[in-house]
Amino acid sequence: MSKWTSDLESYRAVVSTHLKDDNAAFRYADFFAKFFRVDAIPNYQWKDIQEIGKHLHCFQSMVLARSKALGNPNHDLDHYRKCFLYLVGGEDDYLTRIDNFQSHPQYSLRNFGKSAVGEICAYLFSDKIFMRNSRDTWAAERYGIMPSYEKGTSFAQRLLAFSKAMVPVVAEYEAVVGRRSKLPLNLEVDQFFSWVYELRATVETTPPPGSRNIWAIGCGANGDKWDEFRT
Repeated sequence: MSKWTSDLESYRAVVSTHLKDDNAAFRYADFFAKFFRVDAIPNYQWKDIQEIGKHLHCFQSMVLARSKALGNPNHDLDHYRKCFLYLVGGEDDYLTRIDNFQSHPQYSLRNFGKSAVGEICAYLFSDKIFMRNSRDTWAAERYGIMPSYEKGTSFAQRLLAFSKAMVPVVAEYEAVVGRRSKLPLNLEVDQFFSWVYELRATVETTPPPGSRNIWAIGCGANGDKWDEFRT
């Protein structure tokens, strides 16, 4: 039995309730499926691009980061359109496109940090890239499958390494729970991780009586939102 089997069996009994139609994951996935249509991107106005802020968890939880990225344009509209078109279907392989979208001056968007880019790519490349937010990394650590990253590996390579580390959980999820929604499978498993976090994290992280609390403000678990916090 794997470290996550028991949680999967518990989740199977409540998955229909957890994956209700009002779950934000459905809205976010539907939004990005429509947003990245190559026939739509060339016509986007600023108000269309600002809608991204309503459909990324990192921008919902960090209002200042959202304001810096999407309050007022940081580039002309053609740059935004060009970057989105490149990420969707540029000539480079998808990992190179992700890296360039995250950091290359020609293809990146000012104040879109790693958390935002990682979320966007988890929707756009949902069959290849697993969501990697603070709840997902918490789950990976809980189950002992958090990958180690070699020095010098790029942002996209780290996303891919994390995604590959999730494969055993994804496979067992499909066998034990089964596909239960129109969400891509990786996003369904991300919702399973979210459920486990909500169920277990508070209990497991409650400090013993008399211990001292130390607060880390704004930077996310393991500092994964430091880019947004710092800017």
